[in-house]
Amino acid sequence: SGCIGCEAASSLARLGLDVTLLTTGRAPQEARLGERTADRLAGWIREDGVVVHGRVGVTAVEAAGKQLSVQAPGGPYLADLVLMATASPTMPAWPAAPD
Repeated sequence: SGCIGCEAASSLARLGLDVTLLTTGRAPQEARLGERTADRLAGWIREDGVVVHGRVGVTAVEAAGKQLSVQAPGGPYLADLVLMATASPTMPAWPAAPD
């Protein structure tokens, strides 16, 4: 999870939304900032009410009735809204918006 994803997760949680952050590293920003700083960042995000799951790669986002189902190890994770903040050129296909 990059800076924008972490900031969005914390901000939305502070607004009262239930937020789950999935990150491919053990902790957000670990590859960029190192283990100690990444652990501290994950702690701050958790203090804001975000549920953080590390070592999770999203494989798909699918329609599930009026919700979305995020397919990933440890999931699926059901959501009303999915925000993908990624610099990756390989994003999963998006389902059609539910009515």
